[in-house]
Amino acid sequence: MKVLEKMRGKGVLTDERGEKQKVTYDLQQIQDEIAVGPGEPPLLGLKSVVGTVIPVVAMWGSNVLEMSDGRKLKFFYRHSNGSIASTGPLLAPRL
Repeated sequence: MKVLEKMRGKGVLTDERGEKQKVTYDLQQIQDEIAVGPGEPPLLGLKSVVGTVIPVVAMWGSNVLEMSDGRKLKFFYRHSNGSIASTGPLLAPRL
């Protein structure tokens, strides 16, 4: 596993009902690496985003986090401690 980017800051979470709340996030974008053989570079696998978004707003359904740089991430909470599982890629802000 390779860490591609670390993201920390304050953002706005929108739950599936459309309600918004200010949150703090501590995330990493990671990419799987698949070993192929001695002396060979690894194959790059899937990218995902892991980490925490707090406070926990809604343990059910999907949420969208708008980060301080304008990017958005769809996710759901995996645990009441704020750990998340992303359900899609990081989306660039609309211009």
